Amino acid sequence: MREDFVEHSPGNPSGRDAWTAFIRTSPIAAARLDLKRVIAEGDLVMLHYH
Repeated sequence: MREDFVEHSPGNPSGRDAWTAFIRTSPIAAARLDLKRVIAEGDLVMLHYH
């Protein structure tokens, strides 16, 4: 993940270190996510998980 990672979800922090710290302390940290699709175009990447 790039250091200048941009998170587009409202209320979630951007930046690799801030986002990683946020996710580690969020309820999603203990969740099981099944990655379904990864779509990339240029510097934009979208993950679809269930």
